[in-house]
Amino acid sequence: MSDVVKNQGAVSGLFAITELNSTGNGGSIIISNPVELAITDGNRIAVDSRGGGNAGDLQIQADKITLDRGALLSAITASGKGGNIALRSQDFLLLRNNSQISTTAGTTGTGGDGGNITIDTPFIVAFPLENSDITANAFRGSGGKIVIRTQGLFGINPLSRQELERLRPQDLDPSKLQTNDITAISQQNPTLSGTVEINTPDVDPSQGLVELPENLTDPTNQIAQNPCQKGAGSSFTIIGRGGLPSSPNDSFNSDNVRVDLVKPSTTSSNSHSTINQPTTKPTAKQIIPAQGWVFNNKGEVVLTAYDPNTTSPQRTSKPTAACPAPF
Repeated sequence: MSDVVKNQGAVSGLFAITELNSTGNGGSIIISNPVELAITDGNRIAVDSRGGGNAGDLQIQADKITLDRGALLSAITASGKGGNIALRSQDFLLLRNNSQISTTAGTTGTGGDGGNITIDTPFIVAFPLENSDITANAFRGSGGKIVIRTQGLFGINPLSRQELERLRPQDLDPSKLQTNDITAISQQNPTLSGTVEINTPDVDPSQGLVELPENLTDPTNQIAQNPCQKGAGSSFTIIGRGGLPSSPNDSFNSDNVRVDLVKPSTTSSNSHSTINQPTTKPTAKQIIPAQGWVFNNKGEVVLTAYDPNTTSPQRTSKPTAACPAPF
């Protein structure tokens, strides 16, 4: 279930604030929603102090938190110390159209330190040039502390006091800039600026990379230019039967040896005697390695048991091979 706070003609929302001229502190608000909390149309959730006290604390936990069209989460004070805001989201925090998260202190130009803001969410997304800010500023006191733990920060970035002096030297007010900013500064005292800490996962994109050599390998030194001249020092071997073709242009084929099933021998159940026949072993033929080759009368290549380069009792023609066998 989603909770949506919308404006019905006047500012509405959830409040635990103190009124003007009061001395007490703002109260606390804790919201836990298992799905989504969406605040739109200028509505707010506030634990402010409009008097002399400090602001209260605001804690929100939801799967999704969306602030749109002037929505405000605040723990600001007129003269006291800003309160604390803690946001935890399982999916994302979305800021749009001049939405604010603020623990600014001293809005009336008096003392007070800025409060603390803690945000835990996988992603913080703010659409560009929509002036959505996260601020923990102070007028005369110290700026607050902003701690963001996230995997990704999109469309919103920290802004230092020096950058504000360059962009808004007259008032150092980030709300007057169209950019989406995160600030924790002291307007009156440059030495009292707060801190913005953004913690992202320790991912080093350079890890796992291998540095390539500057001098690439010359392929001419790896491939024999003339295998005939290289002689026995060069070889090209294809191993295996079946599978990939020897050339990318050839189709797949199978050279697997096929073995047919052996037919079982037929025996007669009425036979009671066995005749032993003498067995003879075939005479093994002597294998003579080939010593060369010649062409016969049909133009066929015939392997010979002699070296045709030295003797030729049966040679019919002279070998014309470009690469004679190195025997």
